[in-house]
Amino acid sequence: MTGVELFRCVECHASCIMCKDCTVSAHVSAPLHWIERWTGTHWHCKRLDLCELGLRIQLLHPAGEICERGYQDVDERFTVIHSNGIHRVHVAFCGCGHYNGLHLDRATQLLYSRWWPATAKLPRTAATFAVLDNFHRMNTIGSVSHYKYYKSLEIATDAMGTEVLPDKSHAWNVMMRAWSCVMIFKRRGAVHLEDSLDKVPDGSLAIPCPACPHFGKNTSDAMAPLFFCIDACFRLSNRINKLTDETDPSILAGTAYGVREADYQRYIDWRTVTDDPKDNKSTCSNFGTMTLVNQKGGKALRSTGITGFFCLRHGFWLANGHARLTKGEKYCTTDYLIVSVLRHFIHMTTLIIAYDIACQWFKNLLRWLSMTPEWADIHASALCFKDLAWTPVIPKFYLATHKESCQSSFNLNYTPGAGESDGEASERVWAGLNPSAASLKEMGPGHHWDHMEDRCLWWNCAKHIGMGHHLRTKMRQALVRAEEHCAIFTDFCEAVRDADAAVFVDWECTIDDWEESGVGQNLYNAVRSTFSLRHKDVRSGTALQQAQGVEQSNDLLRHIERHRKDLQTVAPDLFAAAGGGEDTIEDAIITPSLGGDRELEGNAGDEIRVAKLTDFSLHFPSDLPANVQGTIRAIVTELESDLRLSSMHSVLSDICHQLRLRSCLNKFKVRNVKGQRPNTRAQGMQTAIDANVQAAADRYVRHREAYFSLMGPGDWEKTYCVLDKKVDLVGLNEKTVERLEENSILEAKRFTGRTSGRESKHVVSWIWYRDASDEGALTDDLRLEWFRAHARARRWREEIVLLLEETDRVLRFCDWEASRWNDRASSRSKADEALRDGLRVYAWKQAAMYNMQKVMFEKDFLGVRGEAHNFLNRFTPEGVAKDRDD
Repeated sequence: MTGVELFRCVECHASCIMCKDCTVSAHVSAPLHWIERWTGTHWHCKRLDLCELGLRIQLLHPAGEICERGYQDVDERFTVIHSNGIHRVHVAFCGCGHYNGLHLDRATQLLYSRWWPATAKLPRTAATFAVLDNFHRMNTIGSVSHYKYYKSLEIATDAMGTEVLPDKSHAWNVMMRAWSCVMIFKRRGAVHLEDSLDKVPDGSLAIPCPACPHFGKNTSDAMAPLFFCIDACFRLSNRINKLTDETDPSILAGTAYGVREADYQRYIDWRTVTDDPKDNKSTCSNFGTMTLVNQKGGKALRSTGITGFFCLRHGFWLANGHARLTKGEKYCTTDYLIVSVLRHFIHMTTLIIAYDIACQWFKNLLRWLSMTPEWADIHASALCFKDLAWTPVIPKFYLATHKESCQSSFNLNYTPGAGESDGEASERVWAGLNPSAASLKEMGPGHHWDHMEDRCLWWNCAKHIGMGHHLRTKMRQALVRAEEHCAIFTDFCEAVRDADAAVFVDWECTIDDWEESGVGQNLYNAVRSTFSLRHKDVRSGTALQQAQGVEQSNDLLRHIERHRKDLQTVAPDLFAAAGGGEDTIEDAIITPSLGGDRELEGNAGDEIRVAKLTDFSLHFPSDLPANVQGTIRAIVTELESDLRLSSMHSVLSDICHQLRLRSCLNKFKVRNVKGQRPNTRAQGMQTAIDANVQAAADRYVRHREAYFSLMGPGDWEKTYCVLDKKVDLVGLNEKTVERLEENSILEAKRFTGRTSGRESKHVVSWIWYRDASDEGALTDDLRLEWFRAHARARRWREEIVLLLEETDRVLRFCDWEASRWNDRASSRSKADEALRDGLRVYAWKQAAMYNMQKVMFEKDFLGVRGEAHNFLNRFTPEGVAKDRDD
C-alpha cells in the first residue's frame, strides 16, 4: 500500500488502519469521531475531523443516503460541540420533505438529529444532546462551571494549543441554559398543557416531596401536619453587571421554585415603607450574623443572598419557596414566602415550621398576614392562613444560642407530633448548593434565576429517587432508638410509681393537659427553687451563706445576739463560761469594705474588743449536752432547728446543681476536648467541681447531725436520709440521661434494676426524691427529668408513626403521578398527529417510570413496615410497654 494514505479512528472499539475512502464509509453513522493520519514514521499529533476526509452529514435521511435534491443546502463551516471535543463538520440539510412529508427548517432538522442549535434561525453551531446531558450532570452533581467544562472540551480538541479554535463559549452558555429550561418543561409535563408555555401555573414545574401530605394526591387527611423550615444563605449572592432584567430575562420565573419577581419586589417595597423598626427589635439573642448582614449595604450586589423554604423532614425545595434578598435578611421576605408556599397546600390545617429566629419572626406574622394589601398576589391566600394551626420551632443546632425560655418553648424535642425532626434540612440543602456560589455570583439576573431553578429541580429529583433508601434507613434507626427510649421510660415510670403512685398519676395528667392545651407554664423549664432560709424567718449570714449578701449577714448576727440574751437568762453559768458579757454582737455588725473584705465596725479604740469577739466559740443548742438542751427555751431550739432544716435543703439543692454541672462537663469533655493542654484544663475544672460536691456533702452531714441532736428520730429522716458519699453523690443525668444519649440500653437496664424478670429495681438516689414540704415527695428535678424522658420516648414513637405514614404517602404519590401521566397521554387534541404521537409516547414512558419506582419502593419498605407495626403494638402512645402499663 505504498503511496496510499493510512488513517485510524481513536474512538472506535476496533481501531483498524484503513484508507481514506474506507475510513469515511465506516464513519457515516459516527461523524464525530477523531481520526489520526499516518505520516510514515508516526501518527500525526494533529487529529482530523471527518469533514477533512470528505464526509458530509445528511440530515433526516438514513446513514449513507443522499437527499433527492442532492447537496444543495450544505454548510461547510458548521461547528458541533460533542463530549469528545469541538468539531467542524459539513452538514447537508434536507429539502425534499423526506421525513413524513414535512419540510422542516434547519433548527428543527438539527433537533431531529439530536443536535441542539444555538439559534432558531440559520444556526451555525450546535451541541449534541449527549454533551449537554453530560455537562448537566457534571454541573448539578459536581458543580462544574460552564467555563471550566468548555475549557476541557477545547483541551480535548487540541491539547497542545497548536490550532486556533473558534470561540463558541457564548453559544455554549446559551445552548446549555435553553436545554436545561426545556428539559424542565418537558419532564414536568408543561408541554402537555393546552395553553402556551407563558401560561404555566405558578409552581407547577416543581417536583413535590412525595412523603409530605398533599391533599387529594397522597392523603385525604387535612389534619396531617406539614413540616417546613426556613433559612437564608448569604453565599448565594449575585453581582451587578451590564446585564439587566430586560436584556437577560428569566425563562422559568415563578413556574417552579422561585417567586414572581415583580410581584415579590412590589410587596417588599411596600413593607419597607410600612415596617416599624421597633417591631423588629429582638427580645431574645442579638443574632449577630443577621445583624451584620443587615448592616451591610450590599454594595455592587444585585442580591445579597437567597431565602428558601424546604420540607423539614426530607429536605425538598418547596414550590414558589425561594426569593432573592436585596439587603440582609428581612422578615418581610419570609412573610411573603410562607404564603407563597402555602398556596399549594390550601386544604391543610396544621403546620410545624422551623426557623432559626422563629421566636422573633412569629410574633408579628399573623398581624402582617391580616394587613396584606388587596393588590398583592398573595392577598387571598394570606387571609386564608390566619386560622392555620401554627407551631413555630427552632432548629436544634441553633437552639442553644437562644434564651432559656425559647429553648423550651420552641424545642422540637418537646413539640407534640414533631417526631425526631431536627429542623436542619436547610443546612443540608445549602451544603449541596454552596459549591455553585462562585458561578451564581457572576451570572446575569435571568441566568442566575434559571440556574437556581435547575439546581433546585435536580436536588428534588435526586431526593425523590433516593426516597426508598432514605425512609428505610431512617426507619431502622428510629426502631432501635425508639426501643431504647421507650424501655428506659417504662422503667422510669415504674420507679416513680413505686415511690409515689399519687404523684405519678398527677404527673401524667399534668403532661397530658399541657400538651393538649399548650397553656400555662412550660413543663420543660427548669423550676427555680424559691425555698431558702427566708421561708423559716431565719436570715442567712453564716459562712455557709456568704453569697446572700451583707445585709442578710447582719440580720443573722442580730438573731444570734437575741439568742445570747436568751442564753444568759436560761443558762447563766454556760453563758459566763462562753465569755458572754464582755462584748455584744450589735457592736460587730458587718459592713463591706472598699477592698471587698469584711470589717468589723465599731467606735474608736474597739480593736481589742473586736479581736476578743472572734476568739470565743459560739455554741448552738445542738452543741450542748442533752441534759443542758432541756433547760434552753423552746423558741431558741426551734430557731436552730429551722436553720438546720433550711440549710439541709439548700445544701442538697447545691449538691444536685453541682452533680448536673459535673455531668454536663463530662459529656462536653468527651465530645469536644482533644489534646493534652485542653484536657488538663478540663480536668482542673472537674477537680474543682468534685471538691465543691464533697464540701457540700460535708455541710449536709454536719447540719443533719445537728438536726438529729435537736429533734431525734422521726419522719423527717425519710426525706433527709443519711448521705453515703460513695453511693449517693451521683448525678441523675449521669445515670439516666447519659445512658439514654449513649444508646447504652444494657446499662440503662442495669441502672433501673431490670436483670432477669422483675426481681429487683434500683431506685434513683434519694437526693432526687425530696421536697421542701418535707412530705417525702419526688423533687422538681426528678419531675423535670420525667417530663423530658416522657418527651423523648413519645417523640421517638411519633417518629415511627410519621415514617409509616410517609411510606404510605410515597406509594400513593407514585400512583397519583402515574395516573396523571396516563391522563396526559390524551392531551393536546388540537396539535398535529406527529406531535400528539410524541406526547403520548412520552407520557406513557413517564407513567411506566413511576410504576417501576413504586415497585422498587415497596421492596424497600417491605421489612421495616412490619417491624414498625410490631413496635407500635407493643408500646402505648406515651412510650410505655403495654405488658407493663397499669
